[in-house]
Amino acid sequence: MRKSLALLLSLMMIWIALPANAAPAATPAGAYGVVLDEAGRPVSGAEIEFYQLDAGLVATLMTGPDGAFRLERPAVATRTALWQLRVWAKGYRTKESGWVNLAANPYQALQLERISGGLQVTVRDEMGRAPATGMVALVAADGQLQTQTRLENGQFTQQDLPTGDYQVLVSVPAHAAVVKSLTVAPGLITATVITLEKVGFGITGEILDAV
Repeated sequence: MRKSLALLLSLMMIWIALPANAAPAATPAGAYGVVLDEAGRPVSGAEIEFYQLDAGLVATLMTGPDGAFRLERPAVATRTALWQLRVWAKGYRTKESGWVNLAANPYQALQLERISGGLQVTVRDEMGRAPATGMVALVAADGQLQTQTRLENGQFTQQDLPTGDYQVLVSVPAHAAVVKSLTVAPGLITATVITLEKVGFGITGEILDAV
């Protein structure tokens, strides 16, 4: 009995004497957060990759309509608690969080930067000439007016536009107004040519003889 007790005490002393780094670091219970654009609006459908320092890619998930995400407790447990989140979405630059301790900081808010594009519109009349004057307006897909200005030698150029769908409205005297739908792609200049159609003028009514 005394030998058994002494053996048990010896085992307990050995366990207490083990160095602290002999046990793996705590695996985070999970991670959650949100992905936003520069204006603080949620980015839905963003893909998030979770990397663990000693294990590489551990999980991949997508953000919901509100830009939120949640990663349940990862299955991989290693000796490090350092993680990196890598986020990408169409029309945005890839974002990396750097190495973070999710066990201590499970909430992560990630902000993405849009990849802008550009638009170049050339307007010509029915004879292929640049109109002497005219107005052009650019409207975003949500109906918001982006800009309204005069044509310069039949040209309209706009840089640093958020990617997406737009409508270009062109109005030139003596010609029919034109509305054209265009898509601005990331990192590209979308160019288009709009040909105007002349509007004929006529006089209608009853002519009376003057006496």
